[in-house]
Amino acid sequence: MNRLNNSERLFLKNPFDFMQNIIDTWYNRIKPYIEYSNPFQNCWVLNMHGYKYPHFMISRKNINAHIISYIYHYKIIPNEIVMHLCNQPKCVNPDHLMLGDQKDNMQYARMFHDHYIKKIVKS
Repeated sequence: MNRLNNSERLFLKNPFDFMQNIIDTWYNRIKPYIEYSNPFQNCWVLNMHGYKYPHFMISRKNINAHIISYIYHYKIIPNEIVMHLCNQPKCVNPDHLMLGDQKDNMQYARMFHDHYIKKIVKS
């Protein structure tokens, strides 16, 4: 039996209110703080909060901003990890997000890190 994550639990409890909260959070609390001109890989960097992964309270649960972005843009409640392809924790660009499991996430992070180190060593 699969366990439900916070997003799924909240959605099943009241789907209309949950999606309305996602839309309201995107427009009123995330979109005004996005820095689109970031030269780092076309990221939409959420320029607020002191947290590594910005999060927002929705229906009394903390949900990370990149997960809110994923739900808002793809209209899907993820039952897997929402991974950053750009390795930028504050990025909310839906093109930089994909679903995977913990193993995928760790492999991708390692691959990105190794590529970055090789790039520094060559310079």
